[in-house]
Amino acid sequence: MVFAILVPCVTLAFGLTIDGRTPLGPGRDTARFQAMDRNRDGVITRDEWQGSEQSFRVHDWNGDGVLSGDELRPGARRQRRPANEDDYSGPDSYRFNDWTESGFRTLDRDRNGWLSRDEWYYDAETFTRMDANHDGRVSLREFVGLTDDDRDDRFDDLDANGDGRITRNEWHGGGEAFEWLDRHGDGVLTRAEVVGGGQAAHSRDLFATLDSNHDGRLSRDEWPWSEGSFAQRDRNGDRLVSRDEFTDRMPGTGSQQSPAYRAGYARGQVEGRQAGAEDKTRNHWDLEGQRELEQADSGYTPQVGARSEYQAGYRAGFREAYGEGYRLGASSPDTHSKAYRAGVERGSIDGRQAGREDKSRNHWDLDGQRELEQADAGYRPEVGPRSEYQAGYRAAFRRAYAEGFGPR
Repeated sequence: MVFAILVPCVTLAFGLTIDGRTPLGPGRDTARFQAMDRNRDGVITRDEWQGSEQSFRVHDWNGDGVLSGDELRPGARRQRRPANEDDYSGPDSYRFNDWTESGFRTLDRDRNGWLSRDEWYYDAETFTRMDANHDGRVSLREFVGLTDDDRDDRFDDLDANGDGRITRNEWHGGGEAFEWLDRHGDGVLTRAEVVGGGQAAHSRDLFATLDSNHDGRLSRDEWPWSEGSFAQRDRNGDRLVSRDEFTDRMPGTGSQQSPAYRAGYARGQVEGRQAGAEDKTRNHWDLEGQRELEQADSGYTPQVGARSEYQAGYRAGFREAYGEGYRLGASSPDTHSKAYRAGVERGSIDGRQAGREDKSRNHWDLDGQRELEQADAGYRPEVGPRSEYQAGYRAAFRRAYAEGFGPR
């Protein structure tokens, strides 16, 4: 049973104040979700809440188990989290909550008065809901506006019965927001209407968005969160966060051990590096515009295994190699050359052996491997350029080390 302690106030039904705060004003609803307040006591308990458990937690800003005060005030916003709580804990886990002009200016990195999808490094759904006129960018008015006063509730939070649609009974926000999201005008909201469709909704690369200089690493200046979360991700202490450190994973673990994933990864590396080098010649970074990432099955054959695992490997390899190709440009190594392939062969052997040895000591030390400094073990001039051999050796050594070490 939930017991609610009410502070002295004038009853909401009389339209005066909530918790002694400013009156709501004439002609406005006295409280959000008022129809749910069955006993008219000015608070909404979990039993009264008509929606999912997650949705209730989203609206219970202070975590006291009931909705009351500003949590029910039309137009009210959750107080911004303290700096030590306003932090990164994993891809797509962070929910933005600074809906102020200051918050807008912080995100508007090119200072053009609009937020593009590249500047919005949070979930795609919130961007779609902010973009009220569907022009692919967000103005300050759209950002701070109160038309959609329920942005914190995501599609999955609202879809209480799990049928993939949101009806008006499940919707908690204002009617105007429901209407402009309902592009089909059929009285229900689909996932495509709320979350957005296409590549932006399911394969957005947060790492690439943050990597403003496209060097494949995040510096402290590129990290928008706290020093503590940066240090936590920077496992090797080099003051840079790699893609693997960012996603808190090591390559070659779990499903990434499958032949399908490895085949996709290898193909994605080749094509991603090539695409990056080509875009470098035009001096135009366009990772998110690469058509290869949509299907991500170039070179796939059923014999290698599941298409989904191949696609996952392809996308990971492509994204990783695109940055390398763009950074190196024309100097990007020829991954089809005899020297590169020879380096891959020797690097795979040495890397796997090193990983197994370190596993026996239960000590991950990839970046401390001396072999990676020269990266020319087994090199002979007749195979081709030393630089291409070294590039192949390093790439293969890193992948094989993770395989040899196994799950951490």
